[in-house]
Amino acid sequence: MWTAAAVDGENMSYLGFLIDRLTGAATAELEKLPSSAGISGSTFLAAQKRLGTHLPAEVGHQAVEKLRRHLKAGGLARFGAAVDIDGVNQLDPNSVPVAEALAALAIDDSRVDAAGALLAFAESRAEGRAALRALARSPRLTSVQGRVAAATALVHDGDASGPGLIVDLASDPGLDDDTRLGIVWQLTGLRRHLALDLLDSWIDARTGEDLWFEAALMVVKIDEAHGVARMKAIADDPACPAHKRLNAAYVAARHHDPRAPEDLARFARDPGLEEDLRVAAVHLLAGIRHPSAMAVRDELTRDARLTSRARKSLRRLPSSNEGMATRLGE
Repeated sequence: MWTAAAVDGENMSYLGFLIDRLTGAATAELEKLPSSAGISGSTFLAAQKRLGTHLPAEVGHQAVEKLRRHLKAGGLARFGAAVDIDGVNQLDPNSVPVAEALAALAIDDSRVDAAGALLAFAESRAEGRAALRALARSPRLTSVQGRVAAATALVHDGDASGPGLIVDLASDPGLDDDTRLGIVWQLTGLRRHLALDLLDSWIDARTGEDLWFEAALMVVKIDEAHGVARMKAIADDPACPAHKRLNAAYVAARHHDPRAPEDLARFARDPGLEEDLRVAAVHLLAGIRHPSAMAVRDELTRDARLTSRARKSLRRLPSSNEGMATRLGE
């Protein structure tokens, strides 16, 4: 039963109750756990310790020793962590897959589990915190998500360095946009204000080709009023790419900003915009079922410069305001 509990987190409290009630009989079984394969036995004991279950002192000590040993990187892992992939690439590009495979030997996120488990025992809590800080900063020993998990464990343990470590990870320009945004989303559940501050900084600096706009979309999810205001500002900023201004106006409109439909109509009427964007603006107006959509469509259709393809696209919309009124009444 303890193995299932260690994996799924189920029945932990019930098992703790049984251990407390059967202290004498349970001791012999508990003593076997630290020596079991891997660290699952020791992490189970750590989880019980957090629940307040009484553990014999010697059992706790054995668990701590097992966790300490697991944290240490062996010779092969140290060798893999020392591989300079960029240097190998410069010497022989064909050797890069081999170098990456060697480097991957060093990555083991179970070290994070071991360090987190050390926090449960008074004798090793400081040691666990130090290990988690090191792992959060160790790309050659821990995966990106493992590093986030290490920093998150510090946050949950009340360590002041945890939130900053997560911000540092999300700020790494070497990571792809989706990974960075995923880290910020995790930060939202821990320190919402820090997540918003980071996203706002990306928007202000126009970080990355698309990252800053994806950041604005995330702000809308986290804080709708603030996010919609940011979207409205993007829609009104002539320095932003036109397609992002159009998308920002649409997002603001979908979130009921009364000024946003006017932005969409303005884009549709702007002769300086690409034709596709002007037509898209009309479709977006119709998509939010705004009563001005058909008038703007008719106005754009009268533009003699409009191509036949654009006219065909506009004809797909209802032919009159009555048609739109029918939709609104659905």
